Amino acid sequence: MRALSKLISLLVGLYILLVLTLFLSIADQPLGRLGYLPINPTVCALALLAPFGVVALARDLAKGSNTRLLAPLVANRWPYAAFFFIAACSLLYSILPGAFWNEGGKWIFLIAYGFSISVLALYIPQAAWFAKLFPYCGLSALLLLGWSIYLDITYPGTFAVLGQRAAGFPGNANFAALVAVMICAATLEYRKHQRQWLNVTLMLVTGLIVVTTMSRSGGLNFLLLIGIFSYARMAESGWRPREILRVLSVTGLLGSVCSGVAIAAIITGTISEHSRLGRLMSNKQVDDGSAASRLFAVHESLRLINQSPLVGHGTGHARAMRELPHNLYLQQWVNNGVLGIVGLIAFFGMSLFTFVKRRYRPGQALILVAILGGAFSHNILDQRCFLLLFGILLGLSYQATRPAMARYSWAAFRAPYTERA
Repeated sequence: MRALSKLISLLVGLYILLVLTLFLSIADQPLGRLGYLPINPTVCALALLAPFGVVALARDLAKGSNTRLLAPLVANRWPYAAFFFIAACSLLYSILPGAFWNEGGKWIFLIAYGFSISVLALYIPQAAWFAKLFPYCGLSALLLLGWSIYLDITYPGTFAVLGQRAAGFPGNANFAALVAVMICAATLEYRKHQRQWLNVTLMLVTGLIVVTTMSRSGGLNFLLLIGIFSYARMAESGWRPREILRVLSVTGLLGSVCSGVAIAAIITGTISEHSRLGRLMSNKQVDDGSAASRLFAVHESLRLINQSPLVGHGTGHARAMRELPHNLYLQQWVNNGVLGIVGLIAFFGMSLFTFVKRRYRPGQALILVAILGGAFSHNILDQRCFLLLFGILLGLSYQATRPAMARYSWAAFRAPYTERA
């Protein structure tokens, strides 16, 4: 029986590794476009995550309890209540004349699908060993994402539109950088641990992805993450000079390595000298016109908000704009009015409050990165990478609620659910 249990754990672990690597790296999008997935990527994600919820339900029914299915959901009720409110508003305001029902109503139901994905992700960390597997899932997703960006550099137009910056699977350089930073934020170890090589590797791969995508917003998010990580490590040490020097040394080394790789890539011709990075190093104009287009999108969004500030123009209306908002807050207000923007602020606020209350650094970092990322991206709430990380971290923080954030403490994960609740 013990051998069978280990075999089942191994198979489940491999399944989780494959599923998370697929969706965190955004590899599902090109696979869906090429017809390699049997169903739509969003529906595919729901189908692959459903077994975790089913197993939790089956175990509760077998034991006559509610500790695996309902207890995690109740413990995280406030973040999910805010998310549910956003999803409900998106469905309610789909009745407005300006709602975007093209493409089979995809943009009407996307946030509702996202809410379902995040809830199912809550049940992934049911096994104690998942906490140790999770960072490796993040690393494998980052490596796969980095490989796809390298392909875009070597063979322009493989994933991103020909003539645009390399972006890999996401197809958009800014979103590729944001995805990398979110994965890194969720999987870093913010306390002293024997696997510091994993921290260095995660941050190095993330830094290289940000540099190669040449994303300014990604750079800001990465700097925010470095600040959060540095603060966590130095605060834990009691602000000892030795730890401060160590953190600053490692940060400086990582920055030097990323800069060196970027310079070498331009010198060897791997990255074009006419790219944004190449123009920066040659003291030429860096902006490729994207700043002007984003400014136009902001003005257009504000004009639409001024026309209907209370109820908005209908779910998905931003898709009909000449230039997408590139801002989640503006998009929510354009689509769903005051309730849309209030719901979004409540969602971020309740999520951050939950992670702060549990003293859970990975969750705090993910939400702070998402809050800043929302100022430059309009699709965080409907992208599976954030949704999976959000649900998983809520599950992990619930199962390891200890005063010192014992994320990898076996004792915390071996404790019965009733004790942890």
